Formats: sequence, C-alpha cells, structure tokens
Amino acid sequence: MSSITDELIAGSAAGFASTILGAPLDAVKVRMQHLQQPGLTTWACALAMLRESGVPAFFRGVGVPLLNSVLMNTVMFVVFEEVRSALPDTTGGALAAGAVSGLAQSLLSTPMDLLKIQVQLRGGHPLSILRRLAARSGAVGVASTRRAPRCAEEGRNPSVPASAAKAPLTASAGRV
Repeated sequence: MSSITDELIAGSAAGFASTILGAPLDAVKVRMQHLQQPGLTTWACALAMLRESGVPAFFRGVGVPLLNSVLMNTVMFVVFEEVRSALPDTTGGALAAGAVSGLAQSLLSTPMDLLKIQVQLRGGHPLSILRRLAARSGAVGVASTRRAPRCAEEGRNPSVPASAAKAPLTASAGRV
C-alpha cells in the first residue's frame, strides 16, 4: 500500500500535467460556448483568439483550473486510498471508496469551475471575481449552479465582443 505522501505527489502531478496540456483547448471551448455563434469552428475561434490576444489567451486564468485540478486529483487519490484501506478488499469496497472520493471532489468542483470560467472570459484576479460572486450570490450561490453575473455587468474582458457578453453564463448543463 502506498503512503499518503505518495498519493499527494501523484495527485498533484496528475492535476498539474492534465491542466497545462488541456488549457488551450479548454479556453477555446469556453469562448465558443460563450459566443454561441453558429458555424464557428474550433480552428477559427482559436485563430481569432491568437490574433486578438496572442498565446496568453490560451492560458488566461489557468491558475484557477491548475489549483482546482491539483486539489481535485489530490482529493481523489487520498480519499480513495484512505477509504479503500478501511473497507474490505472487494469490488464493493472499491466501489464505495470511489463513491466517497467522487462526493468529496464534487464539493470543490462547482465553485472552482464557475470561477475558472469567469476568469477566462473576463480576465482579472480570481479573488476579486470570487468576492464579487460571493457578494452577489452568497457562499451558497457561488457553490450552486445558478447563473453567474454577466461579463458586461462588471469589468468585462474587452476581447469579448459586447454582443457576446450579453449572453448569460451558467455552470450547468454543459453550457458556459
């Protein structure tokens, strides 16, 4: 059985690597979901982002998902191993450990994903965005799937067209 230190290191490394490698595609996906322009291809969106803001556009707000994925993977590895070691070494024990691990992860995922999307679309410091979200919706609102504030309302990122900023943002149902 591995030590908790091994689990922490493995979780952190997995979270870091997956986020850095996936950040550019995630940034394009979030922009495309936000713009909701029929016929806009992934390639065309990526090229427009590159022309407008350069390579940094693909890593804007990467700190939030980096922290999130490191936390999520660490929680997953550590909780799974700790619960697994307390249960019988059966398929049912592994299933229960996975369920508890998933529940622990879900408590972090919604607020972190909402914050990530806001930083990607607006720019700005994650803590100031989190303060605004909490002031508007409270802690429960930040942790729920209710609609997030619109970009045009507070410090909208100038690289997002004003017409696109009028679309509401949500952190549920696969839409941004």
